[in-house]
Amino acid sequence: MLEGLRGFEAELVESADGRYDVQVSLDTDRDISRVLGAIDTHVTERADGPARLDLGGRHYVIEPATT
Repeated sequence: MLEGLRGFEAELVESADGRYDVQVSLDTDRDISRVLGAIDTHVTERADGPARLDLGGRHYVIEPATT
């Protein structure tokens, strides 16, 4: 995921339960749109299931795109 977010302020953080999360600092709506696009591309290219996303206190799942 970090590779997919190259060019953004992204860091890998270990959560309390031992999982690793990627945190990205965002300043504008345009940043959010660009990061969501990068995550969508990464999830589709890796073809290894969805990505879970927390944004503004809400939880989302980004599924790989189907053709």
